[in-house]
Amino acid sequence: MNKLLYGLLAAWIVSQAVAGELSDQFMRTVAKTNEDFVERDKDGNAKGSRTYSSGRREAGITEIAIERAGCYGTCPIYTAKISRDGTVSYAGDLYVDRLGSFRAQASPSRFDDLAEFAVKIGYRDFSPVYDSGVTDDETVYTRVTYADKKVKIVSNYANCGPVTLWALEQLIDKIVTEATDWKKVDSEAKPGAAKVQRGH
Repeated sequence: MNKLLYGLLAAWIVSQAVAGELSDQFMRTVAKTNEDFVERDKDGNAKGSRTYSSGRREAGITEIAIERAGCYGTCPIYTAKISRDGTVSYAGDLYVDRLGSFRAQASPSRFDDLAEFAVKIGYRDFSPVYDSGVTDDETVYTRVTYADKKVKIVSNYANCGPVTLWALEQLIDKIVTEATDWKKVDSEAKPGAAKVQRGH
């Protein structure tokens, strides 16, 4: 019995001593010598990874904006615009953490991802209005400005639009939320300066 216990203990000690041997060797040799051959994007992501960006992608979009216009309750009321260079212009009006006008910076590659998504979901072909018979829900306006200077605005009342439109709204909000380097804009600027222009 003691031999069995000693044998198991010896096997466990040996396994612990060599556990990680391959990863240690990889880190000492392969990773170190191959680092010169690993193509990385500006954020340090390795080529082939889900987060790798081969550079600026041109989706033909220069700006994407969102306006949450409120409801009969405490729905947030704000407008945010994201430019191709990653500049975020934000105007918070009611039921938001940031009241007033601000500028922030998002990653340009995140804008590229967002613009690419807008193209893939066929934003340009969406109906301009998605509406419902209810009267106390939120209206969300999105606007995409294209490189050819054409502008597409969609009104999505009570999330009646396609689920891909809702997903685009969520992605815009996520980029705005993750933006950094927030700065209050001159108080003389109108709080609604970043408002999405709409026809009604």
